[in-house]
Amino acid sequence: MNDKVVEFIFFSDNPGKEELRREEKKLETDRISKNNLLRGTAFYKGKVVAEEEKTGFTNKGQLVALLIKRLPRDIPTGAIVQFVIENMDKGGKWMYEHQKGKGFH
Repeated sequence: MNDKVVEFIFFSDNPGKEELRREEKKLETDRISKNNLLRGTAFYKGKVVAEEEKTGFTNKGQLVALLIKRLPRDIPTGAIVQFVIENMDKGGKWMYEHQKGKGFH
């Protein structure tokens, strides 16, 4: 092995790629408590079409389902709607896309 590689592996304080991936995954899978304040926003063609901010959700799917119920009826079948879920207490942010007709009706 190269001296630089040995020094990096055994004596470096720099986080490796695997450690950075674990940190990113930890942020992605942040758990949600029913006490956390969540903000959900639905976008269609870049415009906000539904929004909700409240506590009481035990998972992100419940908030997405509520936003789907509030979507305008004139969104055509096959259209893609983007959903952004933010945990206002912990700072987590997740983005989802669903297609009308497949992901919701």
